[in-house]
Amino acid sequence: MKSMIDDALQVHYEQLLQQEKNVQLEREFALNCATSLLTKGQIVHQSLQGKSMKSKLIEVARIVKHRRQSPYLNYFRESAKKVKTIDELLDIVALSEEQHFDDIYYMKAVAKKALQLGDLSLAIKYLKRVLSIKETFEQTFNLSVFYLLEGNQAQSSVWYDKAMALYDEKKHATFFAKDGYRKYVIRKTDDYTLEFYKWRGKARGAIAAFDTIELTYKQGIFAKYYVNNQQLDIVALRRNRLNYFYENLTQQDYTAMTAHIFEQYDQNYAYGTSLAGYCSVYYGSVIPNVRILAFAPRNSGHPHYGTKRKIVFTHALQLPTVEAPVTLLLDPKNTLDWQYYNEQLKPALQNVQMIPVPYAGHRVLRYLKETGVLRQTYETFFAHKPVSLGNAHQHRHESPEYFAILAEQLISHAHYKWAVGACDRSLALLPDFDRALYQKAVALRALGRLEEATESLERALAVDTPLIKVTYLLTDIYNELGRADRSVKLLQKLSKRHRSKSLTNRLKKAKALLV
Repeated sequence: MKSMIDDALQVHYEQLLQQEKNVQLEREFALNCATSLLTKGQIVHQSLQGKSMKSKLIEVARIVKHRRQSPYLNYFRESAKKVKTIDELLDIVALSEEQHFDDIYYMKAVAKKALQLGDLSLAIKYLKRVLSIKETFEQTFNLSVFYLLEGNQAQSSVWYDKAMALYDEKKHATFFAKDGYRKYVIRKTDDYTLEFYKWRGKARGAIAAFDTIELTYKQGIFAKYYVNNQQLDIVALRRNRLNYFYENLTQQDYTAMTAHIFEQYDQNYAYGTSLAGYCSVYYGSVIPNVRILAFAPRNSGHPHYGTKRKIVFTHALQLPTVEAPVTLLLDPKNTLDWQYYNEQLKPALQNVQMIPVPYAGHRVLRYLKETGVLRQTYETFFAHKPVSLGNAHQHRHESPEYFAILAEQLISHAHYKWAVGACDRSLALLPDFDRALYQKAVALRALGRLEEATESLERALAVDTPLIKVTYLLTDIYNELGRADRSVKLLQKLSKRHRSKSLTNRLKKAKALLV
């Protein structure tokens, strides 16, 4: 056993200790730097102060065991988990091999991190080392997935069969999620995370998934419950933050990350709505053997079709040609979606089934769900049949979304009394529906019924609506009613979670009215 820490290890040790406060690492570092048994004993004694005799004996046994395995055990384990680049990981691997370090937990950590950093050959190498020591179902299954991600279908099948021979339904009950999937993070950057969900059986195909505007990797995959019974593996490109619009990830980048995966399936799919719908068309077009299902696709990070944002949008401003078959559903009465269709989608989509869904609004899926045809839409699409909305139109009166969108259209034609009636129909179906409450307030304000308008908007705030326009309209009305103090309080509360030039200007105006 070495009594002094190597120079190269000392540099890495100190970097790791700066990153994270870790008592085990600090003690290990001190023990490796100590030159005498007396000093080592003092370090161990100090670390055991205040513990019971039983705890002391257990801790001493652990220290002795670990230092027999390697004086750097915790260092290598922690380093493999914390590195952020493949070069850093390769440095750690080189050091561990110099030390002949062969710890199974460390090797698992290296394999997992190498996968996330895109070095599948290293991930496979270390996972095979793990299996040479102990062959388990879990790691055998993982190795089959690693080969699949590398594009080696033959080896993937061999190891999958080995894994299933070791599978015990009771013993391995928690390995797969309840929906039958096992999740793998196969790329992680500051902006996005690429996830792979392996179905427990032999999949008939793969599907590309993306995040909608309100989702990040911290939430579940968009509408995954409509995919779960399709026997498909899932390649999910997730956002790490809400203000990310995939703007710096081009079709070429996506191809480089996913081509080896999709090439192994005879049937591929891409799906999504709004931002995810845009991604299903933009990225889906480079997936081989793909069919695309897109609901109201649009990227609000695009400089021409959304709020101006301080981002560099690297995608082509004109949507590239899409030759794959696309099933497209959107509301032709939604001004921005219809503009995007005519200017971007119509020229680009060469093989499209266009299904207009009037009065569905931008949230087409919500309307389809409320009219009872959403699951049918997915299942028909996955069966490679033309999608039909069936009797959705006959059930539109069961949709709160329909009446809210109808009210919005009535307001645009100055039919304010009819709009109030449409909102009341919506609220009868869903009493706290914030969008209907907002549209009702807009109509009431136009009719001069300001007090009723404020009541409607206060109801929307009471249910924690995420719609910023509710606060903006309410403060405008309070200003008109001479209650600028209420406006200031509401805007100050909003400023704790939202910042914009518009908010700043409104707050200044409200404060000026107080003078």
